[in-house]
Amino acid sequence: MFSISIMMFILIIITSVVMALASILSKKSLT
Repeated sequence: MFSISIMMFILIIITSVVMALASILSKKSLT
């Protein structure tokens, strides 16, 4: 059970990092 919560936490971190990278890339392409 504990490992599942850790995996969920890692998944949330990865998702937020990907979203941040996507926003940075879109801003660079716009300018």
